[in-house]
Amino acid sequence: MKQIKKYGIKALITELSLLFILSITTFIYYKDILNTISYQIINYILFLIIILINSFTLGKKSNKNGYLEGLKLGLIIITINLILVLIFKININLRLIFYSLIILLTSSLGAMIGINKK
Repeated sequence: MKQIKKYGIKALITELSLLFILSITTFIYYKDILNTISYQIINYILFLIIILINSFTLGKKSNKNGYLEGLKLGLIIITINLILVLIFKININLRLIFYSLIILLTSSLGAMIGINKK
């Protein structure tokens, strides 16, 4: 139960911070400060930075196997995003699968860096 709480809180923090940050960039985009390409690139980069930061903090709190902690968090985030994709009936394509793999690598890397920075 303690593990579920730990990962649930981290996943919730990640999703809420993503919602907040991406809402700000969307607002800036609608005010015509950003063009479409820079908006998409900024969203992807911010998404990965938030995942990296949250997996880094998770890795700092773990005792061993930081990459497994990051993989667990990444799988939870991917599952949440996949559920949202299915709810909003967005097509699952190769780009989404590739992006999911990048999320896994980023979360694993962040946790490995976090466990080494203790």
